[in-house]
Amino acid sequence: MPYALSEVVETWKGTHWFIEGDISDCFGSLDHEVMLSTLSEKIHDGRFLRLISHMLKAGYLDDWRWHNTLSGAPQGGVASPILSNIYLDRLDQFIEQSLLPDYNKGLRRRPNREYRAIEYAIARAVRRGDREAVRELRLQRRTLPSQDPNDPHYRRLRYVRYADDWLLGFAGPKREAEEIKSKIGAFLRDELKLELSTPPARRRTSSAMTSGPNTPTRRSPGTVGRSTARSACSCHGR
Repeated sequence: MPYALSEVVETWKGTHWFIEGDISDCFGSLDHEVMLSTLSEKIHDGRFLRLISHMLKAGYLDDWRWHNTLSGAPQGGVASPILSNIYLDRLDQFIEQSLLPDYNKGLRRRPNREYRAIEYAIARAVRRGDREAVRELRLQRRTLPSQDPNDPHYRRLRYVRYADDWLLGFAGPKREAEEIKSKIGAFLRDELKLELSTPPARRRTSSAMTSGPNTPTRRSPGTVGRSTARSACSCHGR
């Protein structure tokens, strides 16, 4: 988790939107067939796969009554963290191989014309020897980004996941951020048989950047929040 937070703070510069995801009852909703299919892609030991299948379907005791487990990996079980992480690696691959290439373009933003204009004004004031104007213009310059935050030819999408909590940072319009969230929701539903919690989109404040991706205020799971991250903590970016 500390690495995930430092990735967001140190690398996600100039991000406009946070897309925060929370999977509804993730550990209890893991589809056993999808899990075994995913494991069988890399593991070809039938006895081991049968052992995992029997473990997943072993059931549980509640108040000394046995209950069947039709889906999910028991939260708190010794194998549950690694099994859920293997399961969600398919989400990581989808984002890394499909979304990141589609929503990253441009080497850098174009210069901000308003910022450049103030720089030219500062240079003229310096030549005139007008110290008061230089001071005021420098204060004004501090309020502006040096690059155009709305450059239509520049996009950046970054991603981090910690267990079943994940966060994307997107530099681009809100319409595309909502599109990204919809594509992830469709992938989780159609491919992984999971549901994404999706409350209404909300704008964020600067506190989201300083507090990290699990900030409980102003944003809630599944939101697209106004802004500035793969394994149990893996990070992607371009």
